[in-house]
Amino acid sequence: MIGSDEVVLQCSGAPLRILTACGKTYRIVARSASDCNAVVDDALRSPGVEIVPAFGGLLNGLSVLENILLPAIYHHRIPALDIADRVYRVFASCEVDQAQVDSLCARSVENLTALERRLVALVRSVLMQPALLLFERLFEGLTAQDMERAASFGAHYRSVVRDGTLIYCDLAGIACPNVAPDLQVEAA
Repeated sequence: MIGSDEVVLQCSGAPLRILTACGKTYRIVARSASDCNAVVDDALRSPGVEIVPAFGGLLNGLSVLENILLPAIYHHRIPALDIADRVYRVFASCEVDQAQVDSLCARSVENLTALERRLVALVRSVLMQPALLLFERLFEGLTAQDMERAASFGAHYRSVVRDGTLIYCDLAGIACPNVAPDLQVEAA
């Protein structure tokens, strides 16, 4: 449901009201992929919400850099003169240095690991500085080591968007590290 400072999602048969830019962390556990998709669709109807989609949501045939820049340029959210500096700063907040950024951005999407796809999607979303960031099935299909690295994505986001709100939308039964939510609920 749409609201400028609030996102309303149907969870556990009742509306869950989430304030954007409140600095809280929510975890929504869905019984099925379709329930998870419904939560994601509802959240994305609200302005100021960005997503790190399951499996990255990147476009094959484009470079990593083109995938990162496409939404920001399309939506005119970043001045062209500032774009390279902002990309490097967001990657730096993710503990990726400039040489690693240059190497990663020159690669094609098809050659990325599952964790790298999610990292690129994170950078793409954080570049937009959303008041609310939704992680869709972030940990699914990752190794235990990569799950631990992905668990730091929330802190990386908040180093750029200090009071940003996080939502983790996961499938029941999928292993994931503890993300210490302020509130955990089941999807509708």
